[in-house]
Amino acid sequence: MPENGKKICENEQCGYAYFAQELACPACQWKNNPNVALADLKKPKAALEKRYQDALQRAAQNGNLEQVKAFETLVKSSAKAVVNLDIGVLDGIINGSMRYINTYQLRKIRTITKHPLADSRRFMVDGYFFYDFGQSMAFAALSLNEKGIRPYGNCTITLKEGTIAYRASLLEEDSFQFFEKLERQSKKIDRKTLNGYIATWEDKHKLAVAKLADRIQPNDTNNDFAKLLLNDEGGMSDAKFIEIHVFGFFNEAAIESFSYFDEAKLARNPRTREKQLYRIAKLKAQFQK
Repeated sequence: MPENGKKICENEQCGYAYFAQELACPACQWKNNPNVALADLKKPKAALEKRYQDALQRAAQNGNLEQVKAFETLVKSSAKAVVNLDIGVLDGIINGSMRYINTYQLRKIRTITKHPLADSRRFMVDGYFFYDFGQSMAFAALSLNEKGIRPYGNCTITLKEGTIAYRASLLEEDSFQFFEKLERQSKKIDRKTLNGYIATWEDKHKLAVAKLADRIQPNDTNNDFAKLLLNDEGGMSDAKFIEIHVFGFFNEAAIESFSYFDEAKLARNPRTREKQLYRIAKLKAQFQK
């Protein structure tokens, strides 16, 4: 068993123990997904397991365990990573050979950004969650119905699980909201406060249960579960969801599907609106081939 904060190199011929936040094994240079490695450490996993088991115990005491287990099963089997962006950005990814990137890369290429807040704030928050590898992170949300957070963009893309699961970790809520809650508390902000609130992709159902079990009602349907997991009503800062952190970026090959939600926001001019709808239909057709 490695020391606290360290992982064993996945290269079976190496086996060196190194700090989980490093980008590669110092001994053999085997690549690491540091966000996943950090979520997979013993203390964060143990804290999550305790929150998960406590939530199940409360559900059993309240006579609602069957519903909570139904929610858990649905999240484990069906929840996917979704990203919201504008239709023009999606068009650029599909037809312009562009990648979806983050704020840091935007400075260099001037193309796509996930968060509109100031760079200094983004840097501070990322420093807490990701040490010095925040510049390599992309963001998504966990969804049960392939609907996303519309304030970030009217078009929602669903990512292929096989392209991101091995490099994705999850945080119980939006990283800015989580960090702001810590700032309002008097205790010291350090990574120990993340224990129990982050998870690997394989444990996404446990994080969802730990967060939401107490809000599940006996008569909830799958549609209710979907809205409970991700609710984008209100403004950007009002959205409630589980945030996904993906190490590295992606291109059109990682996109499973997309949908466009707010046709009411398309142009009112009939001819312009017709062109926009044609553009959307053309993009959808590319995913159906």
